[in-house]
Amino acid sequence: MRGSDIPADFPGCKQIFTDDEQINSGKSSIIAPGGTNIAGPLASEVGILYAEIDLSEVRSSRRSLDVGGHYNRPDIFSLEVNRQQQRAAILGDN
Repeated sequence: MRGSDIPADFPGCKQIFTDDEQINSGKSSIIAPGGTNIAGPLASEVGILYAEIDLSEVRSSRRSLDVGGHYNRPDIFSLEVNRQQQRAAILGDN
């Protein structure tokens, strides 16, 4: 992500970012279900990572994440979405 990717109407944009400034180096990676890094990281450059995956590993990993069982706890977790428009930044003189 570069400074030129920030919308011009973002408050203080030109004071905070320069157009060619790199804000985030990315470090994109492809991680196998077991946690092994199989491609990347792709840092500070634009590109696409490719990797061959073993679909049997994907299926077995999905079985280990029980989203419908003990992770699904409506008695202690809830999701609330505030649908009102929010300000991107609040600038103060404190």
